[in-house]
Amino acid sequence: MLDTIAKDPKAPQTQPRAPRRESRVRLIVRCSVLALVAMFIAECLRIFVGGNFHSVVSGRCYRSGQPTAEFLEAVHRTHDIKAVLNLRDENNDEPWYQEEKETAERLGIKLINAGLSGSEPTGSDDFAKFVKALDACPEPMLIHCANGNDRTGFASTFYLLMRTDTPLPEARRQLSLRYGHFSWGKAGCLQRMLDSYEAWLAKEHYEHTAEHLRFWGCHIYRPEPLPNRVAAVGNEK
Repeated sequence: MLDTIAKDPKAPQTQPRAPRRESRVRLIVRCSVLALVAMFIAECLRIFVGGNFHSVVSGRCYRSGQPTAEFLEAVHRTHDIKAVLNLRDENNDEPWYQEEKETAERLGIKLINAGLSGSEPTGSDDFAKFVKALDACPEPMLIHCANGNDRTGFASTFYLLMRTDTPLPEARRQLSLRYGHFSWGKAGCLQRMLDSYEAWLAKEHYEHTAEHLRFWGCHIYRPEPLPNRVAAVGNEK
């Protein structure tokens, strides 16, 4: 009788405990996603709120947003910075410039001013000045603009192309979303400036070299016409 009950298929069966493997996998996935989100937020804060400091070539060239006196002291102490390339140009009426100038003088850092525009094409004379300034800047150097994303990315690209053997596509990564650069906004003019250099190389059947870049920057480069200027000329006609 007992055997019959035990073997009766209609009798309730004890279900084995469901494996916990699936729940562990879900927990791992959730933790990984949260970690990635936290890292993304931290990086955004570092770029848009912090100094946006990065190494272009370790021991030789670094990039950042506008340095405070404390920040400049820190990078000078840590990386033995010899020169600062200020892409915001000389602005004696601005407190940030006075602070940077006084701090550089106190630390024995050479301050080089070479203005670039991040929202419209830089004029030919100013651009030639920038190329010559970057070419002559002592190392280790710090390159900076206001936020360290657009003009600084462009100058860092030029540094790699002018002073290292970095290929063009790789050098252009200095001007990317990784550092806070949005190519679809006004700052996209910086991308088009690099495009015009590549177009000139292709037209002349040249390979990129530092000498070709210097020549193009000082003698060939011309700013693209602004849309509003083109429209104004058309209306005058």
